[in-house]
Amino acid sequence: MKAKWSSLLSGTMTNRTVLVCAGLCALWCLAAWTVVGTLAGERLEQLVARERLRIDTEAEVVCANIVQRLAQVRSVPFVMAGEPSMGALLETCGPGACPPGASAAEKGALWSARADLAGLSRRLEAIRRETNLETLFVLNASGDCVAAGIAPGHPTFIGMNYASRQYFQAAAKGHNGSQFALSRMQDQPSLFFSSPVNSADGRFLGAVVARTDIQQLSNLDLDPDTFVTDTHGVVIKALQPGLRLKALPGADVNGLPEDARQNMYQRTAFETLPIQPAPGSEGMGLVTLGDDACPFYWASRTSPDGLVTVHVLKRLSDIEGIREDRVRLGVLASITGMLALALVVGGFGYVRAIMRHRGELTALNEILAYQARTDALTGCANRRTFLEAFEAEKRRSGRYGTALSMLSMDIDHFKRVNDRHGHLCGDNALRHIVCVAGNCLRATDLMGRMGGEEFSVLLPHTDRDKAALIAERVRAAVACSPVVYQGQTVELTVSVGAAQWRAGEELTSDDFFRRCDEALYAAKAAGRNRVRVADFAAA
Repeated sequence: MKAKWSSLLSGTMTNRTVLVCAGLCALWCLAAWTVVGTLAGERLEQLVARERLRIDTEAEVVCANIVQRLAQVRSVPFVMAGEPSMGALLETCGPGACPPGASAAEKGALWSARADLAGLSRRLEAIRRETNLETLFVLNASGDCVAAGIAPGHPTFIGMNYASRQYFQAAAKGHNGSQFALSRMQDQPSLFFSSPVNSADGRFLGAVVARTDIQQLSNLDLDPDTFVTDTHGVVIKALQPGLRLKALPGADVNGLPEDARQNMYQRTAFETLPIQPAPGSEGMGLVTLGDDACPFYWASRTSPDGLVTVHVLKRLSDIEGIREDRVRLGVLASITGMLALALVVGGFGYVRAIMRHRGELTALNEILAYQARTDALTGCANRRTFLEAFEAEKRRSGRYGTALSMLSMDIDHFKRVNDRHGHLCGDNALRHIVCVAGNCLRATDLMGRMGGEEFSVLLPHTDRDKAALIAERVRAAVACSPVVYQGQTVELTVSVGAAQWRAGEELTSDDFFRRCDEALYAAKAAGRNRVRVADFAAA
């Protein structure tokens, strides 16, 4: 009897132990999955933050390049339309100069036969070549083309009527017009810019129109993840041919009248890009594209006039690896815990070691090192990094006898920007200045934020004359690239002082920085938005 009760008690204890072990294993598995999920979440947040900064900057740079090029294109018809000779010539070839009901070919023959219009066409062609435009042409008050500068191989379109184009209609109302449209003659995606020509008494005489081919925009070598849309949300430039003339989700192109769509795009229906918010990525701004389950980060930057928008749609393939790691490591940690419950601490350390092997700590150290070297707001070098780089370049200049120059740059009336638009707009302006200025510098140059709205640029192997040219290029780029914040365009300018370090001078680093600052103060005293170069004799 006693042996029977002992056997029953032993069985009960065994069952109880099994239940406790099963419970501990379940708790261990839950804890392991939670810990691995937390680590994966941290990796995911770091990855998205790093990629967001890089992709946003890429979109900003491409958009700044487009704005700079289009500003050059706009200036051509604007300058030509203001010439008195243009109005005098259009007075002689207005709507009544052709017989009623004349065809485009008849009008073309009439305009081409006139010596003055033929001379104008030759001048337009010379300007077109010099400014790298696709076409440059003049329309009379009826929208008929009376003279044109045309690229070789392009069929002539003198005599054709363009009264239905938005850019002509804007000019007829006295405004500078702009429009994306497919070229009628060659089916090329193009941007058109027009300026009205008016008589002395204000009558509309015609318009000067410049066309630039989207695919030929200079300084715009897109990668496969970047594309450009027009003001109606239609893709007008992309490296991938399949994206051309597709519409963004919610684009207003389908709300346009059918004849307007046909006139601009030579079609009336548009396939929508299959972009949707990525599941489970709330707050990260991630999307999916089509059937691809991998998340993408989508950055957009619109030109100040709203004519074009640059989009960068990057596939974050590393996210899939992070998710796979979470499953793989969760299963591994669970199996380890069930096989050796006594080694919970060791198992957790093993999981951490595997995560470290995957590069988590390496990536974290890289981020910390990057943060220690750079300004947190703008991404350029911080003051300490800049000063260390200056001392190194100063020693190199003295050792090898190479030229070394520096720029001191300050945003004009920056306090006014903060007071009128808020500090968030001011922060955005600082980032914008670094992006635009950095686009004008060389790979060997270093830009640093010295404090507030003050920046310095280190120019190795550069004498004072070349430094002055670089400073002027930066100043001009900032002046023609306003920052857009919450729908408001904020004009920005900078004053720049430049100085050259000379190894033979008895000059300390502080004295040299003071020399640069004095040149900067001279630029501000002269009216701001200008460059001043320090004289070698300055103390």
